[in-house]
Amino acid sequence: MLAEGRQTRAGEQLYMKDLCSSHWPIVFIHQRDPRHVPKALIHARASNPHSSIHLIGDSFNSGLVGVENHDLNQYSYSANQLAATYRHLSSNSSEYELFCIQRWLYLNEFMAKNHLDRCVYLDSDVMVYSDLSQAALELGEFDMTTSQSSPHCNLVASKTVLDSFCRFILESYSKPIRYFGLPEFYHNLQRQGSPGGVCDMTFFWLFMRNPEFKVRDLSEMAGPNAFDHSLNQSNGFQMHNGIKKLRWINGRPHGFHLESSQWRRFHTLHFQGATKKYMAANLQLNSISARAQYTRNWIHSEFQRCRYKMSPRPVSIQERNALPGVVRV
Repeated sequence: MLAEGRQTRAGEQLYMKDLCSSHWPIVFIHQRDPRHVPKALIHARASNPHSSIHLIGDSFNSGLVGVENHDLNQYSYSANQLAATYRHLSSNSSEYELFCIQRWLYLNEFMAKNHLDRCVYLDSDVMVYSDLSQAALELGEFDMTTSQSSPHCNLVASKTVLDSFCRFILESYSKPIRYFGLPEFYHNLQRQGSPGGVCDMTFFWLFMRNPEFKVRDLSEMAGPNAFDHSLNQSNGFQMHNGIKKLRWINGRPHGFHLESSQWRRFHTLHFQGATKKYMAANLQLNSISARAQYTRNWIHSEFQRCRYKMSPRPVSIQERNALPGVVRV
């Protein structure tokens, strides 16, 4: 009862903090290797000093300063439901794909328990260089955002629509009429020799086709500013040595937009895949306190990385399905 009371009071505090402010809470969800998490967190904090920053993670990602830490297990009811019915249809590992889909269920429960009507979700390889509460004003009316079908920067403006999206995911595995098309989608990719398969981006792509919901594609944003889709893809910007060519103006990254012949400011940079190695080189920490906070979190995360490397390997979904009494998928 005491723990439940503390959790309720924490939720009320978050609710009052968001209610009395125009600043959007920012949420990261990450498990296991925390290598890049401190870089993403410090830039979110430095660029959004008035927003609450939340990290929902496991024990390898706890104990960081400058952020409100949350245990994944506190928001796992729907995620566990999904794990019980999940069918793996991807060339990527089952653990990776399942967690990528589960994170939206974790986020939905987190928002519900903490009475949040909106938030910005960011992948841990996204670095922020703008006040995202101000950037949201440039997008007009919307319910959620993706970049093409990638949700690495998802401004969730409607908790109701996130509810609908999570229900869509769960029913896609629990109801045969919804599940019917997923194996065919995967087999088509296999016939084409394409990697990947059914993942959370698949569900966003399908969900975006519903005209009832306003899902804004950040990669189509016009004007002087932009959200980077991926540093290793042009998306209309000039490239150099396999990544976007950047110019730093007043500590903010800009890319040269080929069609308009203008340098456009990036609100975020997405260090997808192999470009994560460039995250450290693009840190812009101008204050002593920001550098001290980052250094403290980096040292802590390196210790946690050592713990992670020495920890027992988790049981895979394939191994779990081979256990007696478990329905195979």
